[in-house]
Amino acid sequence: GVYVYTPNTSKTPPTARTLSRKRKTTKSARRSNKRPPSQGANISPHGASRGNSPTSNRDGSGTEDEDDSVSLTLILKELRGAGKDVKEFRTDAKAQLLEIKGELDKVNTRLNEVETRVAEHEDKLQNTDEILLEILTIQEKLQTKLTSLEAYSRRESLRIYGVPEGVESGAPSMAHFVEKLLRENLAIPPSTSLQIQRAHRAISSLPPDGSQPRSILVKFLSFTVKEEVLRLAWQKRDFMLNSSKINLDNDFPSEIMVMRKEYAEARKVLKEKNLRFRTLYPTHLKVFFEEGVKTYNTVEEATADLASRGLPVKVITPPATPRERLQRCPLWWGVGGRRPRQNRGVAGYKEKLQVYRREEN
Repeated sequence: GVYVYTPNTSKTPPTARTLSRKRKTTKSARRSNKRPPSQGANISPHGASRGNSPTSNRDGSGTEDEDDSVSLTLILKELRGAGKDVKEFRTDAKAQLLEIKGELDKVNTRLNEVETRVAEHEDKLQNTDEILLEILTIQEKLQTKLTSLEAYSRRESLRIYGVPEGVESGAPSMAHFVEKLLRENLAIPPSTSLQIQRAHRAISSLPPDGSQPRSILVKFLSFTVKEEVLRLAWQKRDFMLNSSKINLDNDFPSEIMVMRKEYAEARKVLKEKNLRFRTLYPTHLKVFFEEGVKTYNTVEEATADLASRGLPVKVITPPATPRERLQRCPLWWGVGGRRPRQNRGVAGYKEKLQVYRREEN
């Protein structure tokens, strides 16, 4: 398929135009023969398709049409296999989605049950809180009545504070010692019968040396006599015994004594400011200001008002929750009306046990 130039044998010589046209044709034919198979392998220089040419392959295995048909068959097989895989995948995915949907339905059902139960428990909890507050209010009222009854049963009794331990050992009994002590220091005439029914130290363990002695509890037969003894003691503003200051006070229940101690800081500040005050039964504080008299029913009210007047008093806030109300309630303090002690931890006990530790040789 290569054009070869042959000289013209005719008499007329070829023109320059004819020669340049032949050269261009030759060059184009050469370019066609040099094209890569991917671009023009099936096209002959004369415009015929090599796929339709009956020429054989180089290895002699068959024609190009047979190779193309084999390739198409393989592709169709692969596509059919891929289609089956896709169909199986879709079936599996659909089954898994249905399973997930079923699980989600179960979860939604359980969530609905949980929400229903939570709503029911919230209603019960609300009712329980209301019932607890009501019971707490009733319990506080009953505790107040119980404390009042106990205080009424002690109205003929008083306590003597500051008497050293053991000074009563020379007397026939504690009642004889107390009667002698009161008559000598309060100037009670012998004609006045004190009518002391019994007297004894506070029921507790013997305190160590140097600590506060136990108080003496005195029971009178007459409330009038007890009040007269207290009046004389308060008029004298205490007295001394063996260089110890002795003072007398009513025998109040432990719950009242604990609540009265809460006024300790307020009373200390009032003494420093030279303000008169009185502690009224059961736990009221009466203060005599220059502008008038003010009576406080609770320690929270007293500390808040004194702080607003510019006095250096720590304000005590009322209990905000039922738990705090229970903790401040005397019924929950245990036997003896004492408040629960704070947990000092293991370190406090270890310090106490160091006393009993054996010395190493």
